[in-house]
Amino acid sequence: MPAEWEPHEAVWIGWPHNSADWPGKIAAIHFVYAEIVRRIVDSEIARIVVNDAAHEKKARSILFRSDVPLDNVEFFLVPSNRGWTRDTGPIFVKGSDGANTVAGFRFNGWAKYDDHELDTKIARTLAKKLKKPYFKVEHDKRHFVLEGGAIDVNGSGTLITTEECLLDQEVQVRNPGVTREEYEQALAQALGATNVLWLNK
Repeated sequence: MPAEWEPHEAVWIGWPHNSADWPGKIAAIHFVYAEIVRRIVDSEIARIVVNDAAHEKKARSILFRSDVPLDNVEFFLVPSNRGWTRDTGPIFVKGSDGANTVAGFRFNGWAKYDDHELDTKIARTLAKKLKKPYFKVEHDKRHFVLEGGAIDVNGSGTLITTEECLLDQEVQVRNPGVTREEYEQALAQALGATNVLWLNK
């Protein structure tokens, strides 16, 4: 998995739509996202995930009202429950042939929310839309749970994560019963992480 500061095609964001994630603030948050898009499109492509055509129309309207140029904006219609692309979006890795591949982890709503079925499908759906290979990450024949926000990598095999996030077996359980060593094996196979640094929290 490349580091986030390496050259890339675009920055992905999910246009906000779940008002429960932004209590009393969703209207203002749309304009915050417009400002984020403005900063991205100054130098690269912003790929925005929206639920449907009506959601795209709303996003376009707010971007227009915010004077954000749309030349470097691409919309992808993919239904989501929450839209947190950091955690649910595709994790791109370099295949053995150097081509981009999507590592297909499962998302379980941080073991906190029941409504995550749509979010779980985002990476696979975007891989199809982008015509990129997708491989389902499994451990013991179970779809392996991981969100992108749980990890950071340096692009040279080192990955940093926390015990609180991945090894918790009581509150926000990602993979019940999976040990530190098994996590390291799965992260090595899926992301090329040969050196995993574990922080406590």
